[in-house]
Amino acid sequence: RELQGLKNENRLIKELFTNEKIQQKNKSEDDMIPENIKKMIESGEFADIQKKFIRQIPWQHNNVPDIDMCFAEQILEKSHSGMREVKERFIKYIACQKHIGKNYGTVLLLVGPPGVGKTSISKTLAEAMGRKFAKISLAGEASALAIKGYDKNYSNPYPGKVIEAIIRAQSMCPLVLLDEIDKMGVSSEQGSAESALLDLLDSDRTNFVDNLINLPIDLSNVIFIATANATNTISPILLNRMKIIRLRGYTLEEKVDIAMNYLLPSLMIEYKLSKDEMEIDKKTLSYVIATYTNEPGIRTLEQILRELCESVIYNMQLQRDYSHDITISAFNSLMGYTKKPSKNKRENGECKQEKRILKKSDLYH
Repeated sequence: RELQGLKNENRLIKELFTNEKIQQKNKSEDDMIPENIKKMIESGEFADIQKKFIRQIPWQHNNVPDIDMCFAEQILEKSHSGMREVKERFIKYIACQKHIGKNYGTVLLLVGPPGVGKTSISKTLAEAMGRKFAKISLAGEASALAIKGYDKNYSNPYPGKVIEAIIRAQSMCPLVLLDEIDKMGVSSEQGSAESALLDLLDSDRTNFVDNLINLPIDLSNVIFIATANATNTISPILLNRMKIIRLRGYTLEEKVDIAMNYLLPSLMIEYKLSKDEMEIDKKTLSYVIATYTNEPGIRTLEQILRELCESVIYNMQLQRDYSHDITISAFNSLMGYTKKPSKNKRENGECKQEKRILKKSDLYH
C-alpha cells in the first residue's frame, strides 16, 4: 500500500509539472499573438483545437525581407545550369518586387515536363529573395476544404494547406509553391479546390479566413508560385490569373553539366564517397544519358547515378575489385548491364535499361 501510495504521489507531481509546463508554453505563445486576438482567446470564443493552431501561426514574423539584387542574381546563376530565359524573368520579377515594395504582378506559373527543375528553381527564387519556402501539393486534391480547412465541427478538424504552409515556414512572408495545380480533382459537394484557389488568388489577400482558424489573416506579403506539367487541364479562368513561364527539357550538354556540377557532388557527399573511390568523366556521362535515359528532365539520370553509388559501395564492402575510374565498360559492369542498346534504338528514343545479371540490386529487392 505504501508503495502504491508513493506511485500515485509521483504520478500527481508529474501531471502537475506537465500541466505547468503546458501553461507556461501557452503563455509564451500568447505573448506573440496580436492583442485583439489574445482577448478573443481569453474570452473563451475559441475551442481548444482552434487555440492550438492560432498559437502556432507566426504572427510576429511579418517583416518583408530586403532584397539584395547582386546576391539574388548570383544565387540564381550558381544554383541551376542553363535556364537563361527563366532566370531573366525571375530577376525582372525580383527587381519589381524590390522597387514597388509589395507583391508585384500576378502569380507565376512554371510549366514544364517532370524533372526539369520547377520545384528546385522555386526554392532558389525564395532564397534569392531572402524568404522562407513552403510547398503545397495539390495533385489529387478535389475539395475546397483542402485549401480552406475543416472547421471545428468535424471529428478531426485541421487548417487548410495555406495556413499549414504558413505554420511550417514560421513566417508571414514566405514563398509558397502551389505544386501541380494541373492535377487537382473536382468536388461538387464541398466546393472545388480550384474555386478556393481562385478566391485566394483573386482577393487582395488581406482578409483570408481559414474555416478552422475563423479569423481574418493577412496574406498580402505571401508570394505564391504555381507549377504544372501542362496547361490543358487548367481552367481558362484560373489560367488567366497567372503569368506562364515555360521550362523546356534539358539538352544533352546541359544534362552532363548538371550531373558533373550538381548531382554527382551532392550524391558523393550523401553516400560518403571520395574521388579515389569513384570518378566518372563527361564521356561516360554522355553515354549514360544518351543510352539509358529518355526524358526531358533528369529524374532517371539521378536514379541511375544513385544506383551507381550503391554499386560502388556494394563492391567496396565486399572487398571486390572494381574500376574506380568509371569508364563506359566499367559502368556497364558495375550496373550489371549485359549489352548496349543498339544505335537505332537510341536514335528512335526507345532506349530502356537492359536486362541485368543477378547482382546486388536484385538482392535488395
